[in-house]
Amino acid sequence: MRRADLESAHEQGSAKDAFRIHRHDVQNFLQLVRAYLQLDRPERALTTVMDLSDWLTSLSLVQSRFEFAPSIVLWTAAQCPHVRLIRAEYTTEWRRTWSKSLCEVWTFANEQAAATGVSPLSLEMSINEVDSTLCLHIGIPSGIQSANKVLVQITAYIDRHKRTHNAKEVAIGCALDPDPLGTGSEA
Repeated sequence: MRRADLESAHEQGSAKDAFRIHRHDVQNFLQLVRAYLQLDRPERALTTVMDLSDWLTSLSLVQSRFEFAPSIVLWTAAQCPHVRLIRAEYTTEWRRTWSKSLCEVWTFANEQAAATGVSPLSLEMSINEVDSTLCLHIGIPSGIQSANKVLVQITAYIDRHKRTHNAKEVAIGCALDPDPLGTGSEA
């Protein structure tokens, strides 16, 4: 459902549809906070607020680092609450072909994280200056029962993705990471 909504919004260029999906995700976080407070579980409410804050901080990083990329990159990030951008480095001109690859991998990783409860995943992006290759690294929190399943699913997707896209322009890696978001604690 989410992927179909995203593709539809992208094809139609509809910021309204993309914003609707993002607003729905933010409202879900806020409803969880309300429920935890009503259940007298303030520690869970605080954890949920911090999770929402981390996601919105990630979106700020996307907005500042991808200012020359097509808007679909920002909309993809805004609709993927289970994947957080933690680093983006590039100094070369953005290639439009990278947007499609980045958005596809980001969306698939988000779907896997949501389906298995292994969340959040971290995303690091950089450009190899020598050959202008888009390099992505997805960090999956280790120590969670379904983490290996997510690793297998995303790795298989990446292998298929490499065969269907220009391998010279996109390099993607995926690994279990004991602390993918740099929080200093085991997930």
